[in-house]
Order: sequence, then structure tokens, then C-alpha cells
Amino acid sequence: MKKRSQQIVAGLMCSVIVANLAFTNADAGEASIEARTFKSQNGDTLLYRIQKPADYNQEIKYPLVLCLHGAGGRGDDNKSRGTEAFTVLSSPDVQKAYPAFLVTPQCPKDDKWADEEPKSTYSILEVPITKTMTLVLEMLDSLQKEFSIDPARLYVTGQSMGGAGTWDIILRNPNLFAAAVPVCANNDPSQAKRVAHMPIWVFHGENDKTVPTKASRDIVAALRELGSKVKYTEFPGVGHGSWGPAWADEELIPWLFKQRKTVVAKKDSIPAVSENSVINEIGRPPSPPAGWTDGYVLANGIRIHYWRTGGDKPVMLMAHGSSDNGLCWTALAKELEDDYDIILPDARGHGLSDPPSKTDPADVQTEDLAGLIRALKLEKPIVMGHSMGSSSVAWFAARYPDIPRAVILEDPRLTPRPAGDPRAAANTDAIEKQRAQILARNNTPYEELVAGCMKNNPQWGLSECKIWAPSKRLHHPNTAYRSMGDRPQASELFAKITAPTLILKADAEGEVRKQNEEVAGLLKNGRIVHVEGARHNVRRDQKERLLKALKAFLGEL
Repeated sequence: MKKRSQQIVAGLMCSVIVANLAFTNADAGEASIEARTFKSQNGDTLLYRIQKPADYNQEIKYPLVLCLHGAGGRGDDNKSRGTEAFTVLSSPDVQKAYPAFLVTPQCPKDDKWADEEPKSTYSILEVPITKTMTLVLEMLDSLQKEFSIDPARLYVTGQSMGGAGTWDIILRNPNLFAAAVPVCANNDPSQAKRVAHMPIWVFHGENDKTVPTKASRDIVAALRELGSKVKYTEFPGVGHGSWGPAWADEELIPWLFKQRKTVVAKKDSIPAVSENSVINEIGRPPSPPAGWTDGYVLANGIRIHYWRTGGDKPVMLMAHGSSDNGLCWTALAKELEDDYDIILPDARGHGLSDPPSKTDPADVQTEDLAGLIRALKLEKPIVMGHSMGSSSVAWFAARYPDIPRAVILEDPRLTPRPAGDPRAAANTDAIEKQRAQILARNNTPYEELVAGCMKNNPQWGLSECKIWAPSKRLHHPNTAYRSMGDRPQASELFAKITAPTLILKADAEGEVRKQNEEVAGLLKNGRIVHVEGARHNVRRDQKERLLKALKAFLGEL
């Protein structure tokens, strides 16, 4: 213990010396540090500072270190370097030995890198990525396009709140970074398996009262149980400021720059792959299209999230299917946004909307739609739904026949469910099995979801699978409590719908096609189109054929 204490004292003294060296060379260092503002396609901005390697050469691939500051570095001045890592790594001596891009973004005062509380663990499955961290990821993409940066040598480190951001960004993007150095930070140990393959060196002070040391101990233990070679250094007698002795450790910098990951060349399409394979270069989920906005309303007792294309145009509302979210309509909405102001809500228990409860009535999603329309003061919207969304839309149009200007149903169920279908009644065993399946998919890495999508639905294409995959991780297990058996049959609802209605049905033959047409015939002002070659996801399977029928219908309104 005496020897270890001497090492700590020496480390703290070394930290001061290193910091002094960095600031002694301030003129040289500051001259190469550039203050910038990143602007996303949506118009959101992120302040950051970047130091390029000395004698930067476009022909050389350089590593990049992302440095995330603590809570005290938040603001809007874009002046503070904010982290011990940036201070040490930007010194001329270190840059000479390890030339690298150093990037330190500044988090706004009203946000965090991760939506966590320092004194307790949190679940990344229950909280969305923060707006600022989304911008950080987009900024990194833009820098890799602008400069000669080695994708195999991207590193991330942070202290305190920035350490929590370090854990958050690697847990959500387990194949992006070659190594990580989180210092005295909260995390989600339940998701350790996502980063068990990654070189990580964790630091914490034994006497930390701000972020309990247990946070690091727990995730390190979880990683080691998984066979990870994670490194952990806990400083005896040190409180919250463990970043000083951490970056004074003479082994840390050489260890960091030694790490590299295998990068798979990016391709336009994915060949046949096993569902469990990891495709490193699928990348992150695409951002919503430029100009789209999002918001929340309080309706029918919950908070409902939605996206909106905008503009002074006729309104179209699109209700997605089970396990999807509003952004799953992106490809179709982009085809129609020039002519319509399109609203894409996340259904209860999906996307960023509030979860359902066991006691929700069968018509809850129908009333959610009605409440959303009232809250947004929409006049005569065209309402469209797919699968689960089509059921809610049909029930809404039957209950409130004077509200919709028109109704569009993508592959609704037109005939009763077969006897014995577990979704037709509240079956406890079936519900719990479904909840477990949803949770398992919540825990599936994004890359695996995309690869599985491409394996099972190659006709969708990579871009559609990349839009589809994130929704599976935002699908709440409690949606399994929803019983289909209590919903009215299509034949009952169609007799009450008065608005012009188009049914875009999956391809069918023989008796099934005949039954579909008979039920559709109950509509007072409607028609059915069986889209050739389409399965249940009509717009994804046969987008052009669906668009042809849809635009013809809309042109008649």
C-alpha cells in the first residue's frame, strides 16, 4: 500500500508537470487548435475545438481522439479545452511522439452527453441518445470525410459526465471505436456484453463521492465475467478528480495509440450473411431528412412523440405497424413531402412515446390518434396506417367519420384471426414469451439487426433496413399486453367509414383474394388494390407499385 501511495503522489505531481508543460507551450498549442461549429442537416449546431497533427499530410492516415469534458465544461463559449486528456495529448511532446487529431466538443448547459444521474446506474434501453451526443456522432462522420483519418484508430475518452458519455457512446456504437478510456463515470453494466471485445482502460478514485466507485467496479466485473481484458485502475485516497493521476500514468498514452480495430470495407449492399454476424461498416442509423422537425404532445394521458415534414400543405398522418416507429415511414414520406405536410407519430410503446400499461383498453391507440389530431389542431387530415396502424386508423375513421379527408390502409387484416392465435386473446404464457422476445431484440446490436433484415428481406435494400433497425431497439416489451381479440373486425368498421378509402393489400390469389375483396366491398366509398409481388410490408416490398396506386388515389381527392 505504501508503494501504491507513493505512485499516486508521483502521479499527481507528474500531472501538474504535464499540465504546466502544456500551458508553457500555449502559444504553439493554441495556434494549432481551431474553434469550429458543426451544423447538422437539420440545422442543429455543436461547438467543438480541433487540433490537427503537426505537419498534417493528406497522404497519411491519422488517429483521432474524442475528448468529452465533465459537467463543468458545459457552455457556449467554445474556449475551454475541458479535459485532462486534451490538455495532455495536445502538448507538443506528445503530439510529436503520437501525431493525432484531437477533438473536444462542448455540451450545451441544458443537455448532457448521456441522460444519466451520477449516483445511480441507468439503462440505455430506457433512455434515448441525447441530442448533443447525436450531433457528436454526426460531427465525427463529417471530420472523417474532411480529413485523412484512420477509421481503425478512433479513440474516445472522458471524465465524470464525459466519462458517462464515453460509456454511452461505446455501448450504443460498439464497433465504432478502437479503444476507450472512461474516467470516474456512471454506466450501464447490464449491457457490458456489447463492448466485451473492445480494449477499455477504466480509472476511478477510491474516495469518489460524486460518482461512486461502485459504478466502475460493477461494469469492470461484468466485463471480466464475459472474458474481457478490460484494464482497471483505482486510486487509493483519491476523490472525484481521478483524471489527473489517470493521464499521468506513463503507460496510458502508449497503450491507447497501440489499439486498432479491424475495418470491413464499406459496400453498397450486404451479401448473404448469418443473422448473428457483425458488419462493422454498416455505420450508424441515418439521421432524419433535412428540414424535418419533431415534437411531443400530451394526448390521451401520455406523451406522444412525432416527426413532421412541415409546410403549408394538406396534412397526411401516417400510423406505423407494430415494433416500427414513425421514422419507418421515411422512404415513403420523402416521396410525398413536396405535396403534403406529413406527420409521423410514434405509437404508444414505440419510438420515443410513452409506454403502455397492462390496463390500457383495446381502443387506446385509436384514441391516441384522435388526441394527437386534436392537440395539433389538424383539419381534415388524410390518415394512413400499416398493419397495427391500419387497424387503429380504420377504427378511428369509423368512430370519427367526419374528421379524415381520406383513409389509406396498408395491408390491414380483413378477415378474423384463426382460432388459437395467441394474439386473439390474453394468454399469459404467450404474452410473457413475447415480452422476452421484444427485450431480446432491444438488446440486439444495430449492426446485427441490419444484417438480419438484409438476410430476411433483401428486396428492401440496405437503406430501408438501416431505417427499420433502430425502431426494434425502441419497442417497449409492455406492448405485448395489447390484445387483438377485443378489436372490432374490419367488416364491422368498414360499414361505418364514410371517407374515401384505399386498401393497399399484399398480393393474394384464389379464395383469400376473394375474401379480401368481399370485405373491402363493405366500404361506402372505397377500393382495394392487391399489389403484385408484395408481402405484408407492401411499401417496402413493392414501393413503386404501391406509389402508383397511392398517387392515383390521392389525385382523385
